[in-house]
Amino acid sequence: MILEAFSGQLQDQFGRGRSPEQILHDWLLEILTQPANAQDQIGRVIHTEIELFQHNEETCFRGVSPSGRRLLESLYGYCRSYENWQFAKWLHHLRASDFPPVIT
Repeated sequence: MILEAFSGQLQDQFGRGRSPEQILHDWLLEILTQPANAQDQIGRVIHTEIELFQHNEETCFRGVSPSGRRLLESLYGYCRSYENWQFAKWLHHLRASDFPPVIT
C-alpha cells in the first residue's frame, strides 16, 4: 500500500532532474511535516513507523521500530530498482551506431 502510493509519486516526478532518492525524501518530508491526525491511512502508518531528525543540519529519516526500518529499506530499495529499470529501458534502445567512432 505504501510502496504503491510512493510509486505513483515517483512516476509523476521522475525525469525532472531529480533522483528517486530526492523524490522519496521530499515525499516523506511532506507527509511527516503535516499533523498525524490530518493524514490518511498511509500518512498515519508513516508517522507511526518513521521519524524525522537532524544530522549535521540535514533532515534525515529513521525507523522507530524494526518494521519502520524495513519500510525505509524497502522504499530506498524501490528507488534504486526504479532507477536501474529506467536506465535498462534507455540502454535497450541504443545501437552501436548511436556512439561516435573513437579515433586514436
